Amino acid sequence: MGEGSLVLLLPPTFIKEPQMADVQHVALTGADLHEPKGVAAANDNEIYTADGAGGGAWINHVAYAEVKLDLTGTLTRSFAGATAYTDFILDYIAEHTSLFTYNDTTKELTYTGIEDFVFTYSFTMSIARTDVGGTPEMTIAMFEDIGAGFVEITSSRSARSFAGTAVGSMAITGLHTMVTGNKLKMQVKTDAGIDIDIRNINWTLNAVKRTA
Repeated sequence: MGEGSLVLLLPPTFIKEPQMADVQHVALTGADLHEPKGVAAANDNEIYTADGAGGGAWINHVAYAEVKLDLTGTLTRSFAGATAYTDFILDYIAEHTSLFTYNDTTKELTYTGIEDFVFTYSFTMSIARTDVGGTPEMTIAMFEDIGAGFVEITSSRSARSFAGTAVGSMAITGLHTMVTGNKLKMQVKTDAGIDIDIRNINWTLNAVKRTA
């Protein structure tokens, strides 16, 4: 540096980092909106469900079944005398199902979902007695197989007697927990002989709450 040169001492330069705007998620609009975290790996119909411990998982809550009587099929049943529980052998149609399969040969509904759910269930039946004599009683109930054979769900039982050529209805409703692979079927028994015409049957199940 030559003699008589002027030296300027400049203060150091500070570069300020850009600051993000203080915007809450709830106020985001337009292009700033985004899908929930993890949605790319979620399957169709799954909903993010909190576990109560600060986490959660994507769960399919859409589980239901509706089975109805096939009005073009078998509509009569005859019982020669008192019977133990037997399958209610009629022709049915699985009208709507999600995470259930229905086998019309074995008359079984099978839950295929991977989550444990509490389900509401409903079975309604309209029937007419076609023979006469006595007042036979008919009982219907829902049975479940969780791997060791079918067992009655005792809270699902409904019974009524029929005098003469009475027309009437029977119904059951309730809540029941199911796990994957559970099978359900309806069965019937009588305490005496009776002939009946079936006017209508509707059997439904709907998931209402995940249990685990």
